[in-house]
Amino acid sequence: MSESREIVETYGTLVYGIARARTQSKEDAEDVFQEVFLTYVKKHPALPTTEAARAWFARTTVHHCKTLWRTKGRHRTTSLDEMEEAGQEPGTDPIPEKDLTEDVRQAIEQLPKKYRQVVMMYYYAGLSTEEMAPLLGISANAVRIRLSRARKHLAKGLGEPQ
Repeated sequence: MSESREIVETYGTLVYGIARARTQSKEDAEDVFQEVFLTYVKKHPALPTTEAARAWFARTTVHHCKTLWRTKGRHRTTSLDEMEEAGQEPGTDPIPEKDLTEDVRQAIEQLPKKYRQVVMMYYYAGLSTEEMAPLLGISANAVRIRLSRARKHLAKGLGEPQ
């Protein structure tokens, strides 16, 4: 297996999960995914440990997400007709279908952005709270608090005892 393919298989879920959580768009997340791995191929940074590699890919992904929104007026609008044709409810962000029931997916979509981000990064991208903290610009304790509050919102939204 080529080194590039191995790198994509190893860090692809991490990169896509962060990109999806930050951009809240499948298409933008895919664009960021490509840019991150193109950056890796071009720069081929020395990453001596797995932790260093995870950190590099996470930081680079966040950087590309920010760049995406700064360039080319990426603040797009979508007409309600286009959303209806795509089967998406206005005001919601589609969530990846990674073993989620429709009820859970809808509950996640209803979370405030700051809670939805930590849920996606923790459960979908597999990041620890310590890894999320610098990406979100908050302390690890603040990430844990957001995650706890998100879980309470989800339990309430799903009608489960807290």
